[in-house]
Amino acid sequence: MTRTADAIPSRSKRAGRVAARIAWRTALRRPGRSALIVTLVALPTIGLAAGTVLIASTVPTTEEKLSYTLGRTEAMVQVFSPPDPTLDQSPTEPGWAQAAVDENFEPTGYGPDDVPLTPEEVFPAGTRILSITQSTATVRTAAGIDALDVVEGDAGDPALEGRYHLVEGRQPRGDGEVALSPAALTRLGVGLGGTVRITEPRALTVTVVGAIADQARSNTDAAIFARDGAITGVRADDEPTRAFYYLPDTALDWDAVRALNHQGLIAYSREVVEHPPAPGDYSVGGTGSWTDSINSGYISLLLLLGGFVVFEVCLLAGAAFVVGMRADQRALATVASVGGEPRLIARIVSMGGVVLGGTGGLAGIGLGVIAAWGYYAIVDDGNAVTLPGFHPWPLVLLPVLAVAVLAGWIAALAAARGARRIDVVAALRGSRRPQPARARRVVAGVVVVVVGAGLLAVGGAVAVFGYWPEYDANLVVLAMAALVVGAVVLQLGLVLTTPALLALASRILGRLGEAARLASRDASRNHARSVPAAAAVMSTVFVAVFLMTYMSSYQKTLDDGWHYEGPIGTVSGSLVPSAPDGSRAFPSDAQARDMRELFEGVLDGSEVRVLRAVLDPHSSTPAIEGAEWVIPRVHGEPPCETDGYGNPIGQCTQPFPFGQNANESLYVGDADDLAMILGHAPGADAVRMLDGGGAIAFWPEYVDDGRLTLDTWTDAQLHDGALATGTSPERSTTIPALYLDPGFALFYGVMVSPAAADALGLDYGPVRIIADTGAMPTDQQYQALWAGMPAIIENTSARYEAGPPQLGEGFAWALLGLTTLITFAAASVAIGLARADGRRDEEVLDAIGAPPRLRRGVAFWQAVVVAGIGTLLGAVVGLLPALALYLATTLSATQEPRMGGGPLEDFAPPWLQLGLVVLAVPLLIAVGSWITAARRRVAVRRVA
Repeated sequence: MTRTADAIPSRSKRAGRVAARIAWRTALRRPGRSALIVTLVALPTIGLAAGTVLIASTVPTTEEKLSYTLGRTEAMVQVFSPPDPTLDQSPTEPGWAQAAVDENFEPTGYGPDDVPLTPEEVFPAGTRILSITQSTATVRTAAGIDALDVVEGDAGDPALEGRYHLVEGRQPRGDGEVALSPAALTRLGVGLGGTVRITEPRALTVTVVGAIADQARSNTDAAIFARDGAITGVRADDEPTRAFYYLPDTALDWDAVRALNHQGLIAYSREVVEHPPAPGDYSVGGTGSWTDSINSGYISLLLLLGGFVVFEVCLLAGAAFVVGMRADQRALATVASVGGEPRLIARIVSMGGVVLGGTGGLAGIGLGVIAAWGYYAIVDDGNAVTLPGFHPWPLVLLPVLAVAVLAGWIAALAAARGARRIDVVAALRGSRRPQPARARRVVAGVVVVVVGAGLLAVGGAVAVFGYWPEYDANLVVLAMAALVVGAVVLQLGLVLTTPALLALASRILGRLGEAARLASRDASRNHARSVPAAAAVMSTVFVAVFLMTYMSSYQKTLDDGWHYEGPIGTVSGSLVPSAPDGSRAFPSDAQARDMRELFEGVLDGSEVRVLRAVLDPHSSTPAIEGAEWVIPRVHGEPPCETDGYGNPIGQCTQPFPFGQNANESLYVGDADDLAMILGHAPGADAVRMLDGGGAIAFWPEYVDDGRLTLDTWTDAQLHDGALATGTSPERSTTIPALYLDPGFALFYGVMVSPAAADALGLDYGPVRIIADTGAMPTDQQYQALWAGMPAIIENTSARYEAGPPQLGEGFAWALLGLTTLITFAAASVAIGLARADGRRDEEVLDAIGAPPRLRRGVAFWQAVVVAGIGTLLGAVVGLLPALALYLATTLSATQEPRMGGGPLEDFAPPWLQLGLVVLAVPLLIAVGSWITAARRRVAVRRVA
């Protein structure tokens, strides 16, 4: 074919400019459609831009890192060891160092009797050196006692401004003066000029003279700032390896730092960080690049979510481009009629994706930066280490813009491909024919589905070997990647088979009335706009269902593995803490009475009980000649393989009956004690068993054929490993027993009545105090308990039982709401496009007198078809990765040796929420579509 001189260019550089100009003018001429596509691109771009800026804001610049590490000083020096010629350090990371060791990990560069040098001994006389030492202290409050961090040294010195900040007042000048952090001022209820009573590490009263903020701590952290050794009584040079030394006036180059290393010191130097040595001059630490500080988990999450939303955008915007291309067929046919080749026609359409994608990207980046700034302002807690500064760096935002442009271009590819095949004559006449569903596409879709399912199986198999016979992080990552890729490939295969599913739906729904027949046939015949919408809904539901199932299953594992110290809403504490030598003894009756009075006074109105039990042997208990231990026998095999000492192998965790040192296993009490442990009144059968001399077991493993066996072991037997080797006990006694399911995993074994315990000759006494508060104690109540309990019995404390964190159900409901919104938005876009594309069909219905209820019915069933197929497919596919992870965990747990652990130990989908996703969400969308059905059309346009 010969092209005339005035034909539209299609293969030259000018063709791109022509296509871009036409695409830009088309976008301006179709503001509604353009705004829709720009919005679709901008919405995920806002999230990507905000996430990118927030991640970048966790990465400090060199100036920021030097400021919150050094303040205004030149270097920070730490005493690492005695002088060691093998000591080497990182030039850019503080505290990173290593020295040569032998096969027993003993240092080879110095002897065991060598003493570390202090900076004052290493640097020339007259060198100005500041010091900082950190510890903790116990202070007296109005309600009791509290624990605070202690910073001793020169935190208030102007040279450390940036590392610390003097908020008000002045720095301490004597041992009797302190400064407090702003949070400590509020927490202790004192002001400048007030006093603070310190009880540990030594008793003293100090005066508050200032407020100092630690830039490397949250502004909610409470801390005391004092002179060197003023609170602990230990100066920095007394324990130099615990101190941080700062040089306000002495700069250190790399040679000086290496010389310090030979003296056993390491240094973080401003000059070295700003002018780092060549990589060959050091062997420890990172590269010094800002990328070293990026959390790879954040990036992985951002990429995963980013890929998902880009996929959504490509589907929905792709449908919009297809509808737009069909609406612009006459204009495109006109271009073709004056010499424009199919390649140019396709380029015009694809260039529209670039134009609108770029516009949406710029808008999204601008709004994303604003959103990130607002979020940063909310979450900034003053810790410069975690959030050193707000960093909307253009360099990191350019990839976001590129992704937006790429998403727009990809979204337009399907429309561009269709534009190449425009029937010019038919388009100029205004006639259109629906695209037929191709059988080979369905076959290809089935093949892709099989490949995706295979990848899921491979991912599950690899996950098995990631946790058995030993944990391998690389295999676990590979398994997760295979599962993610498999799920995505499976979805792509379902997208290819969706036209066939739409055709099947049309045959089924065609029997439900005219509206259902028209809507299902319209969705089937115009699959170019129906398939992307259904796929967008499917991908949204897939992610939501997977996350719902994963979190719900994780919640079940968390619930099943949580060992309760008491019912939810109780405060309890042990009365038999271990002594330094590991021994334990019952408290006196007076101590138990005083502890009960303390709980009743602090927790006013709460029921308080002191529980008694027989002491269990602990692994740390020293040998006691002639002692005997009574332990309830546990039946059945433990779920974990154990070593020769009875310790579980690998990541397996033994449940309470098989574990040790969790709590006493044999309690002695009456029905009221039993009610306190259960959190409710026991049944009549349990009370009769207890009163009749029997035992109540809180775990079924203690009961064998209605009997409980109490084994008596000598102390010598237990120290020889009798429990692990299968040695017979010294003697055994059996009593009737009843298993009582408390409904949660208690840290209690069995209970017998005092009369039964006395008849059996058991030695029992007070071991635990418990109070039913119904709600978490206040800070003042906690402080009072922490102050009073150690004063009665040393090393005792209280804990509130709140149960395991409840993540699964709330997360599932939140995801259900989010899924509903996203699915509703996706379906709204799809239905809107369908109405725009099917406007002429509606005009025909109006022209032949179709009643409004028919049009509303068509709108209703269109939503049912698109959203219903999408949610059903998404829900099914979303269950598969979680099921694969569960099967992998179950399979690895059955292999010998049983190691325990795995990616997902339970499979517990939230069926209620999933049912609402599959049934209620499409119905809700359909009702919304029925309500918003278009008004009556008044004319039918015909192009001759």
